[in-house]
Amino acid sequence: MNKVESRRIQDKLHRKYPKKDGWTLQSREGTDKKKPDYVVERRNEENILERVVVSTRPVKKLTPNDLKRLNTYARNIAGGRSHIVGKVFAVPSGSNIDAVPEGFTVVFYEPELASVETPMVEVAVPS
Repeated sequence: MNKVESRRIQDKLHRKYPKKDGWTLQSREGTDKKKPDYVVERRNEENILERVVVSTRPVKKLTPNDLKRLNTYARNIAGGRSHIVGKVFAVPSGSNIDAVPEGFTVVFYEPELASVETPMVEVAVPS
């Protein structure tokens, strides 16, 4: 995941879970694969922490293993006075999400196109 794609995902999450409604977005991207990529959270009227767990998957197709991983993330950060109120996959536009059952949300983002080096060509113009 590069910075441009991360920014696009964060922008989508901010629109879905706006600050004006009390939501905060925490990026957890890094080398620790035991934590979700993002957690969106807020405190409700009963002072309970509502959390949305987000897994970014730059893949063309979500699999049952992706679902299992996101459920594990949710289970690991739930408990006490915190509740998981959403599980979100962020995937590139066009990804196959047939394996995603009800209860999960999918957010699509536009992947950054790879830049292609174009060689310089000299053209002789007749005089």
